Amino acid sequence: MVQGIRTSVSTGRKLAILLVEDNPDHAALLRITLQYDQRVERIEWVCEPRDAFDRLRRGDTRFDLVLLDLDLGHTSGFDVLEGVKDDERLRRTPVVVLSTSDAGSDRKRAYDLHANSYVVKPVDGRQLGARLSEVVSYWTQCDAGLARA
Repeated sequence: MVQGIRTSVSTGRKLAILLVEDNPDHAALLRITLQYDQRVERIEWVCEPRDAFDRLRRGDTRFDLVLLDLDLGHTSGFDVLEGVKDDERLRRTPVVVLSTSDAGSDRKRAYDLHANSYVVKPVDGRQLGARLSEVVSYWTQCDAGLARA
């Protein structure tokens, strides 16, 4: 089990995160890691792209950040990214690509589709926790609230 990252830094803002990940083991690891971060208000997990769009388009809940895996089995995370950034209601929602791929072509394509960041998932659980903490730090210190506006 990965030990979560606890933080004593409080900006007053807590993130609502949508995790789009088709691998249940990866999703569990990411969720366990994030649940210990005091800057995270809520984490919702979906494994299907259509569920991601349904959750993002529902009017009752807003997300400050989408963590998106690129390899979603039969669907590419690139398709999800493109759909979010092409939708006028969703395009301001920050999307951070989380991928095991360190390929320059994947990075380039993600940024061409307007990903807000590209993070390579480390294999080591502690490194993953530290990397996620950096992502949360960045988005709590930036105008993450814009997506809820």
